[in-house]
Amino acid sequence: MTERKIHLGVDARSLNLPFVRGIGTYLRSLMEQLLETNSVHLTLFADRPEYPIAFSENEHAEHEIFEFRGDRFSAWEQVGLPRRAKARRVDLLFCPGTYVPLWQPVPTIVTIHDTIGWQSRSLGVRDRFIRHRLLPLAYRKCREIITISNSSKRDIEDRFSFLRNRCTVIHHGLDPSYQDICEKPKAFRLNLPQQLSESAYVLYVGGNIPRKRPDWAIKVFSESASESAKLVMLGVDAIHHKNFLAEIPESIRPRIVVFPFLSEEIVAALYSHATAVLYPTLYEGFGFPVLQANAFGVPVLHSAVGSLKELVGPSSIVVEPEDFTGWCQQLKICFEGKRDARAVSRLWARTFCWEKSAELHLQVFRRCLKVT
Repeated sequence: MTERKIHLGVDARSLNLPFVRGIGTYLRSLMEQLLETNSVHLTLFADRPEYPIAFSENEHAEHEIFEFRGDRFSAWEQVGLPRRAKARRVDLLFCPGTYVPLWQPVPTIVTIHDTIGWQSRSLGVRDRFIRHRLLPLAYRKCREIITISNSSKRDIEDRFSFLRNRCTVIHHGLDPSYQDICEKPKAFRLNLPQQLSESAYVLYVGGNIPRKRPDWAIKVFSESASESAKLVMLGVDAIHHKNFLAEIPESIRPRIVVFPFLSEEIVAALYSHATAVLYPTLYEGFGFPVLQANAFGVPVLHSAVGSLKELVGPSSIVVEPEDFTGWCQQLKICFEGKRDARAVSRLWARTFCWEKSAELHLQVFRRCLKVT
């Protein structure tokens, strides 16, 4: 029997921003593959009319951007979104970014990426109420819970015991645009920023988020890299550049290149030509940079923490989080060119594909609706 097309409502706020980041990358890549299956019709809901939704509108994907008064009380998310989903008669409402409404007039599925937000001790009264009171109640009502790694599944179930045996793990995939650059890296060298076109450099991805330890990356680079090399640091918002650079010691500052959020094509080119990638994060729900570095066969230094235990590939160099000497020694080896796992590493990375992820999401959606 032919399976009927699912009308999927989507909380697309992560694509309705000046820059598409982690959750937006996940959502966009997933929806592209879902449409390839010809199994869904998408209605994307968002709340910022001043920005477009970073996903093409067509006969199979429509946009609905609307404002809803009551931002202080998350009224768009809690009332406006489910009300519009009901009015549009969607079969399912998919919330891909951990937040989900308590009122669920249509069957609702949420992806919980990690538990970082619950570990913070600096939450305000409103955020604390949402995280610790409202969301647990909403999760109880959801038809299905998706998460992105076995590590996140364990963390979620430890925090919310009522979700034990209810979480489905679906790994992310590798952006298809990376495949072209992997196969023809020289052709994409023109995409490198001019100041890097002739330089050896180490790549750090993670911005100025404390748990990702940009200060650790700078110290390791300063101690270990050749004097002509640069450290390229991605993900630092432009408004923070001045303060970020001011905190870097003057002796090393000229060798640090800081970028905000760049296009996927430029980021892929940066991976392709890096000597190594530094990713000293202390916790991740998934860990795209490790997968992306492996896709190019570029050595990536990281620790086996959180979900990164599941992403140890042929190009991974696993170092204990606080072993500064070990980090420095391994980076020096990278500059000596003694590591080359490019071929096997690329094959390994291709096992993480959005096609597989989309099919697994579809299985969850169909199970939720029992569509046959």
